[in-house]
Amino acid sequence: MQARFSFWVLVLAALLSSGCSALIARTKIVSAESALAEAKQAGAAEKSVYEYTGAELYLEKAREEEAYGRYGPAIDFGDTAEKLANEAKLNAATAEPPGPAASPEPSGPATLTAQPPAF
Repeated sequence: MQARFSFWVLVLAALLSSGCSALIARTKIVSAESALAEAKQAGAAEKSVYEYTGAELYLEKAREEEAYGRYGPAIDFGDTAEKLANEAKLNAATAEPPGPAASPEPSGPATLTAQPPAF
């Protein structure tokens, strides 16, 4: 009787632990999606291109890993995507606004300083 109980406890523990990583991966991906949307709204796509693009690509890879049932890598990629999205949002918020475009100095008519070749 004791052996049966121990067996079912182990089976139940295995079933419960296998579903947790899928839930963690899904939660991390949703969190990264939210951070990326906030970064986009802050203008990070234009002001922090490197971090924003990295966040998009890591998020895409996290979704792919989750679809294949590889939850450990999905969690890692989702975590990286979220960190990059938050960094992109911070960079966009602290970026200096563009100033007026500098116009080139007007110059006089072009003059030739070199002598034409002799034939």
